[in-house]
Amino acid sequence: MSEKSNKQLNSLSRSELLQELESLQQDYTQLQERLRFAEERFDVFADNLQAAVYILDETGKIIYGNPFLTTLTGYSNDELLQLPGYTLIHPDFRTQAAKINQARLRGEDVPNKYDLKLQVKDGKIKWVELHMATIELWGRVLTLGTSVDITARKESEDKLRRSEEKFKAFTENLQVMVYTYDDKGNFTYANKICEEITGYSRAELLRMNLVDIFHEDFQEIAVSRARQRLVATGGNPVFHMKIVRKNGDIRWLESAGIRLETETGVAILGNGIDVTERMEAELALKESEEKFRLLYEHSEHPMLLFDENGIFDCNQATFRYFEAETDVEQNLTLFSGLSPTLQPDGQRSAEKLKKMIDLAYKTGHNRFHWFARTFSGREVWGDVSFIVIPFAQREIIFSTWTDITERNRMQEEVLKLRKLESVGRLAGGIAHDFNNLLTGILGNIEIAGLRLVKQPEKARASLDKAAKAVLRAAGLTQRLLTFAKGGEPVKATAELGEIIQESAEFSLTGSKVALELMIAEDLRPAEVDTGQISQVVQNLVINAAAEMPDGGTIRIAAENLDLDPVSADNLSLVEGPYIRMSVRDQGNGIPEELYDKIFDPFFTTRSEGSGLGLSVIHSIVEKHNGKVSVKSELGSFSEFTVLLPALKNRPGEKS
Repeated sequence: MSEKSNKQLNSLSRSELLQELESLQQDYTQLQERLRFAEERFDVFADNLQAAVYILDETGKIIYGNPFLTTLTGYSNDELLQLPGYTLIHPDFRTQAAKINQARLRGEDVPNKYDLKLQVKDGKIKWVELHMATIELWGRVLTLGTSVDITARKESEDKLRRSEEKFKAFTENLQVMVYTYDDKGNFTYANKICEEITGYSRAELLRMNLVDIFHEDFQEIAVSRARQRLVATGGNPVFHMKIVRKNGDIRWLESAGIRLETETGVAILGNGIDVTERMEAELALKESEEKFRLLYEHSEHPMLLFDENGIFDCNQATFRYFEAETDVEQNLTLFSGLSPTLQPDGQRSAEKLKKMIDLAYKTGHNRFHWFARTFSGREVWGDVSFIVIPFAQREIIFSTWTDITERNRMQEEVLKLRKLESVGRLAGGIAHDFNNLLTGILGNIEIAGLRLVKQPEKARASLDKAAKAVLRAAGLTQRLLTFAKGGEPVKATAELGEIIQESAEFSLTGSKVALELMIAEDLRPAEVDTGQISQVVQNLVINAAAEMPDGGTIRIAAENLDLDPVSADNLSLVEGPYIRMSVRDQGNGIPEELYDKIFDPFFTTRSEGSGLGLSVIHSIVEKHNGKVSVKSELGSFSEFTVLLPALKNRPGEKS
């Protein structure tokens, strides 16, 4: 019904007024129905909405709240309507919320949506997402609000934030590159070490693509593997690739990555380690191994590899050296049978080989001579070298052989020639000395025969001279026996210190030469022929004194010495305890080219010498299983050194 003025109503008749009233009644009834329907729809909507709906007055007091507000806050509807304004808002946000609501009621432009923390019943904390709007209701300006519970989301966000903080704290302190990139290869995160390894700042990296840091030789494969990681869900393969630093330097990177599902899509979490030094070392080792393999396979010298279980590899030169022609003969386990039971020095081959191996493992290397026979039965000599090398997480021996068979044969021929030369010199010397002796004997006997009747005294003198000549001949014979097969030493335990001192002092009686003795107090005893050793000392001292006609000092030293297997093998002696005696003069020295001749019988550089002194020394020392050697400096000195086997304990001491 349209609105009418009082004047119009006054002009109506009673029946018309009744009709107008009936029309008004119908309009009111319709409005009442519409209002009820609207209220029912609002109630149905508000009561079933999974969000808190409420109306606030100008003070922030709740004047209406739907059932979910009760669920959200834990307060009943009656309790909610009694709460002072802004009570539900957490104290940290209460002032801010009040200011925003008052500004909204004044019509100012303020946020209509923001997150807020509530302090609900029993002091519990909940996060809500607020949606606020100003409405006019019942002639008042009020605030209509809706709140969605986002506590779980906030907790997830907080966990995510803390997880990200842990991730960053962890990765920032790692000495490993950690980075992420998206499905296009663009970096989205890089830790501090990424800056150090690449030379780029973090800001620069976040503007770069994955391929920008890889060497051109690896860019294609880097992209390919990145794509594989984007679609792969299992495995975490490790790759080695080169990168180019900002300054142009090349570095090797060992990298791996895993696929991640993120809110923005698929990403890759990668990590990398700078392995440049290791890769360069591996490449150098590989190159070295290739060179070794070429040398190993093409060398003309036999080369073998073996460990405690025996030989496990050799080159082709080894098969040629031992004349292994068939597949059966090239079985490496047969090689140990090529050595005779005994080596030429008298040691058992198996025992000597074990000593040589043990010494190599102890010192890192060893070198010695070895006698063997080939598969065809030919005798061969090898100059063998052992070197301990790392191999497959253990230590093995790399052995090289040099064929010295021909060299030894030539040396033997030279030695035979020298022996023949020595024998010739010996025969000439013996013939000369015996001729002189026999001439003296014969002459004196003839003279004695002429004088026997008329001059018996003179005859007796001639016979005495003949007798002396016979004695000299006997002495010569004894000296010859010393270095010949006869004259074997009769050994007994003796203190060499006393023998050395007495023999040296006796030899220098009446001489202008001084004697200096340096004999160790703990000098070991030895099994020797005291007469022969005394002769060795006397001959050395007499020779030394003869080199100093104007006087000087002879220095004699004696000390204990222990020979290890290598030193003993180099001297062709047996390892063990020895006594080393040295006799040093201050004479004119011996030329080096005469070192090999001075021990030959009848070789001498002095007109008055017989040439048997040093040869006798050599023979005596050899028969005592020792060694004599010489060193000299022209115009300065000569020094003879004698090594004699010693006893470990003194007589009567227990071993």
